[in-house]
Amino acid sequence: MAPKVREDYRDARRAQILEAAAECFLKKGFHRTTMQDIFEASALSAGAVYNYFKGKDEIVAAMGELSRTRNAAMIARASGSKGETPLAAILESFFEMLKTPDAGRWAPFDLETFAEAARNERIRESIRENALATTDAMVRLVGPLQDSGVFSPDLDPQSVAIIFMVLVEGMQLLHVIDPGADRDAYADACLAIARGTFCTGIAADSKSKEA
Repeated sequence: MAPKVREDYRDARRAQILEAAAECFLKKGFHRTTMQDIFEASALSAGAVYNYFKGKDEIVAAMGELSRTRNAAMIARASGSKGETPLAAILESFFEMLKTPDAGRWAPFDLETFAEAARNERIRESIRENALATTDAMVRLVGPLQDSGVFSPDLDPQSVAIIFMVLVEGMQLLHVIDPGADRDAYADACLAIARGTFCTGIAADSKSKEA
């Protein structure tokens, strides 16, 4: 009987492959990266890599799982913050993360995977699962904000949560199409939506009277 491989060893090997693949994707893009590139970058044999992942699609799906775990932890921390509405705190956490140089490096690849999802079912499902996990966690925070009058009670909570995640993805797009854009100003405008201060009192009253 073959000896069992320790779980911590498997985790380390898996992380080694994912890190190597990430570097390859960042340098060459998803399509131009080959499995041979990943073998060489990870310093592992083809058999060793294939023991964990059957191909690039599975590697990207595994990266999605890591992203879900990270997002869940970030949402849990931010939603418990004091002195800020939960959704605003969550948005602020995402924006602070996206302002880091590392997030800037990843932005082109993130957009590339969105494009790939249009024709690759495995990647599309991975992105969908990540998005659903994130928005589902945020939906629970929308109701109290509707009850308190920050958001209209007529809005669908799931759609509100999706809109906030689209705002986050908008900053990723800025990284790619306009690296010199004022991301602080963009974040401030998005946070004003989350705090219910995007419209002035006069504009809000005017719209209310027109309705």
